[in-house]
Parts: sequence; structure tokens; C-alpha cells
Amino acid sequence: MFTVLLFAAAVALVGWSVVWGRRLQRRAPEIKLGAAPLVGRDPLDSWDWRAHWQLALPIAVALAVISFAPAALERWRLRWITVATGLGAAAFAVSLALLDGSDGLFHGATDTTEYYANLAKTPAWRTFLKTFVDHLGRYSVHVRGHPPGFTLVLKTVAGIGVHGAWPVVALSVIGTAVTPMFVLVTTHRLAGATWARRSAPFLVLVPYAIWQITSADAFYTVVTAAGVAAVAIALTSPRRTVAVGTSVACGLLLGAALFLTYGAVTFLVIPLAVAASRGRQWHRLSLVVTMSCVAAVAVLLTFRAFGFWWFDGLSELKKQYWEGTAKFRPWTYFTLSNTAVLLIATGPVALAGIIRLRQRTLWLLVASTLAAAAISTASQYSKGEVERIWLLFFPWIMLAAAPLADPTTTTRGPLRLRTWLTIQATITILLQASLITKW
Repeated sequence: MFTVLLFAAAVALVGWSVVWGRRLQRRAPEIKLGAAPLVGRDPLDSWDWRAHWQLALPIAVALAVISFAPAALERWRLRWITVATGLGAAAFAVSLALLDGSDGLFHGATDTTEYYANLAKTPAWRTFLKTFVDHLGRYSVHVRGHPPGFTLVLKTVAGIGVHGAWPVVALSVIGTAVTPMFVLVTTHRLAGATWARRSAPFLVLVPYAIWQITSADAFYTVVTAAGVAAVAIALTSPRRTVAVGTSVACGLLLGAALFLTYGAVTFLVIPLAVAASRGRQWHRLSLVVTMSCVAAVAVLLTFRAFGFWWFDGLSELKKQYWEGTAKFRPWTYFTLSNTAVLLIATGPVALAGIIRLRQRTLWLLVASTLAAAAISTASQYSKGEVERIWLLFFPWIMLAAAPLADPTTTTRGPLRLRTWLTIQATITILLQASLITKW
């Protein structure tokens, strides 16, 4: 009965966010939603049913995962499950994007508001860092809303002779493939191989795959996921040298993430929760925290030495943010709609799984991620567009679905797993076939 009531509440919340959001769109197109509570390419109406032969691509990938997942989870080694999960996630996301042909892959990279369009007017990297805050207004909205890190990545790629928009897409594809691998490594280290196996299929057929290939945030996601995996290894490895090395890697990765997206600040709740879970291991915990913090501060000071002070960038962002679309977006609505988008992006399996989740470590990961999302909303700097901004969070929330792959709870374990995967895949494909997303 409780499950039914929870799903009814979720459906009601999503439904009301649609009704309320459409009213806001009609009254004030400046809020730039177009597919409330989601963001579409057209600010007024971004729903357009596109049923053609390309639908066969994501359907084929989904059928392969649904067919082989139960046997693979039981028979394959965890390392091969991890690799297959990453490849499957990338294949599903790419097949969804190809529903709109090459535009589905490249629009998010070549749009005039995105990074690639700004490279031509970006000076040499030293000058770029020194003048980034002062000249922020010369860049497009997406560059203005982020630290200079990803622009530097693209300038580096172009500097070694790799030109065009396809490297941007390639980084998103790589991020989409590798992120679930890091999530499974973390799960294995903290909760054990069994729970890593059960989590794997729910990291492949995910609704948020719609926004991965078309957004640079997929790259930010893999950097933050690698940081959490590093801290998990550092806390659990029996070898001190490994702990030191992975602690430094954790600090460097999460420190670098701060220069990719300001939203990485709220993401830090997750690795902090992981560290807190090992509070009894005082010697190891103090080593990991110390080394990670030193490495992260080194990243911060390195950027400062080359002319960009992170806190100045954040201060200028606040001014730009409140002068832009945000001033038209009422926080009362987006508090509701952000939750609705989270429910849409993670699908019904996350909600169904969290009711059944009893594994302490997975609960910690899921709960800390939800807390990070709540903090992000409360800050009023995530008013809308969270289907993209919260890509950092979604893979960790999907761990809640792991109990749905538990074969011991019922004699119909494989059938139940296939049923939930079918529901996830169907919702995702139908959403992609009807929504023209901005990214």
C-alpha cells in the first residue's frame, strides 16, 4: 500500500509540475522551458512525436540488455560486467541521440551558447585565465555559467591538432561509458561484489541518457565519479602506498571538478559521506582526508597562480546569473519541478528500489546524493535545467534500484529484473521520441 501511495504522489508531483510549468511558459516565455518541467529547444513548445526507423536502434540495444542481463549478472566475472555496463550505457545513449540523426549528436556541441562556439574568440590560455572574470560578458551563456576548466580542455585538444566539434562529442561519449564503471568500482569497494552486480543493469537503461551525449556535463560527471571511486579505493585498500596515491588522485580529480562546474561544490557531500562511513578507521581516514585536501588545494592555488581565482569567478557568476534567465524563474516552482525532473531522469526503478533498499552503504550513497541535490535546489542557483546540471548526481541515485535485481527475494527474479528494465527502457525511448531537448 505504501508503494502505491508513493508512486501516486510521484505521478501527482510530475503532473502538477507540468501543469504549473505550462502556465508559466504561456505567461512568461522568458523562463525558457518549453517542455516544463524539462527544457526544450523551443521556449514555447518542444514536444514533437518523431516515430521513424531510427527508433529501432535504442530498441535493439534495450532488448539486448533486457535479454542478457540476468544471465550475465549470474555467470560473468565482475570485471566483465563492469566493462559491459559502460559500453552498454554509451551504446544506449548514442542510439537515443541518433534518433535525430547527426544533429542529435552534434547540436549540443555546436550550438552558439556552448563551448565550441567560443573557442575562436578565446585568447591563449594564460591570457584567458587572467582575463576570464573581467571579460566574462564576451562569452556565451554556457561559458559564463561555468569555470574556465572545460574551455581549457577543448583548447588543449585543439592545440594538439584535433579540431572540429566531434572531440566535444567524443568526450561526452567517453564520459557516458566510463561513469558507470567508476560507480560500480565504488559500489564493489564499499558494499561488495554482489551489490555491484545488482546495480549494473540499472546504470545502462536510464532516462538521463537522453542528456548525456548532448551535454558537456557528461564529462564533468566522469571526473566527479572518478574522484569518489578514488576515495573508496583509498579507504579500503590494505596497502598504504595505494591509499596515498588514490587519495592524491581523489583530491586532484575533485579539485579539477571545481573548475569544470561550480555545482561540484554540492557534489562534495558524496565523498564526504563516504569518508564519514569509515569513521572508525581513524588512521586511514586522517591520511586520506589530509592527502586529498592537500591535492585539491594545490589545484586551487595552481589556477590562482595562473590568474583565475575560483571565488572571484563564483562572485561574478552570481551577478551574471541573476541578470539572466534566473530572474524570470520563480524559486517556488523550481523547488517542485527540480524534484519532478529528478524523478523523470532516474525513472520508476529508483523510486521502487529505494523502498526496498536495506544495504547500509548504498543507502549512504543514495541519501548523500539526494542531500546534495536538495542543497543545490535550496541555494537557488539550480532553478531549472537540472536534467543536465544534475547528471553528476543521477548515477549514484540509480544504486537505489539494486534490490530489484535480487534473485533471492522471489522465484521470478530474472522475470522481475526484465520487467523493470523494460519499463525503464520504454519510458526513456518514448521520452526521447517526443521531446526535442535543448542539449
